[in-house]
Amino acid sequence: MGSGCCKNALEDIEVENSKAKSGNSGNVSLNTTFSILEDNYDSIPNLLNKRSPKNAKSVNGLSGLENVGNSCYINAALQCILNCQPLADYFLSDVYKKDIKASMTMKGQVTIALAEIVKTYWKDGFDVIVPRYLVQEIWNNASTIEAGKENDVHELMSFLLDRLHQDLNRAFISPALGCIDINDNTQETKAAKAWQLHLGSHSSIIVDLFQGQLRSTVTCKECSFQSQKFDEFSSLSLPIPQRGSSFTLNDCLKEFTTKEELEKAWFCPRCNKSVKAFKKFDIWKVPPILVIHLKRFKLINKEVQKIENFVDYPIKDLNLSKFVSGPQREKPVYDLYAKIDHEGNMGSGHYTATAKNRNNTAWHLFDDSNVYSVVPEQCVDENAYVLFYQKVSVDKYFRQSKNKPNNWPHVI
Repeated sequence: MGSGCCKNALEDIEVENSKAKSGNSGNVSLNTTFSILEDNYDSIPNLLNKRSPKNAKSVNGLSGLENVGNSCYINAALQCILNCQPLADYFLSDVYKKDIKASMTMKGQVTIALAEIVKTYWKDGFDVIVPRYLVQEIWNNASTIEAGKENDVHELMSFLLDRLHQDLNRAFISPALGCIDINDNTQETKAAKAWQLHLGSHSSIIVDLFQGQLRSTVTCKECSFQSQKFDEFSSLSLPIPQRGSSFTLNDCLKEFTTKEELEKAWFCPRCNKSVKAFKKFDIWKVPPILVIHLKRFKLINKEVQKIENFVDYPIKDLNLSKFVSGPQREKPVYDLYAKIDHEGNMGSGHYTATAKNRNNTAWHLFDDSNVYSVVPEQCVDENAYVLFYQKVSVDKYFRQSKNKPNNWPHVI
């Protein structure tokens, strides 16, 4: 697919009444292997590497997204979301309609617009989708995103995941402790209690798929007193080491989990005074969908500069065992399914996405409206900015709630 074949397009100006801008209606018969979920499903099957039947006549999921005004960063993020297999299955099954929270302030318009694009992307035959309605909703609702200007794609991803979570939150706002009895006081049970408390007010498909858990430890430099807490994360922002010219993803993970001295003094309750202290992050639980953000932009002498170093990363079998501190129910092994590249600098650059098609496992480069076939070897380059990994060491991804500890990632 290239610019010459982009004749059949759909514009989402009206989400409930979308119609073709040109070409036929788009109601073509295409083959897609996806899970049909019930409203109260317990898990979503892992179909990442399950190919469509050999007799499939066409492969869908190859629509480009038209740039509607410096929106390449939105298009790149959307391609990675659209190609997230369990999240796509959730929207294709219409489960979101039950979960959605139509509040007075949000009304779920971002989620509704995204759901319509997911269905069009995987069920219809359009070469190009014009996501104007969704882009406008993002610009209207994201306070940190400037409409019509280039913005940071990781910041946009953070907004999208947070807004989808808010719209689709299944939890009742109430204290979660007391739902199950966790008596011992090991690190794992402390982590489980923190997760239970989190699920008491935050339970959604976004939590199920994208959220993991970090342990942060602050250590007093004088008396070695330690303060620990467990917090959830939706993406890992990894520093790129300053020494050398090329690195591996493992180097970045090692840098992330290395203790560093705090710039400001920390109040130690044992010393009863402000002291110098170290802080260390440990990855305690990893999610089904792991989003890794490479911190390529850094403030140097009051100017934002880009770190251009090459970071090598695996397409298959990313094993995080040596970087995960907490016990795991299964091996933390991942395959890359999508990534976002950034070319240029912060103020003048361009975003593209590369993703693996769930039906034929072939890789494609998405550059706004244009879609090109690429080989796996082309997926690793010096422009990688955000990486999307899917856990392949499991057959299914569980729906989580405060009352179902067997579905949590914790071993208790």
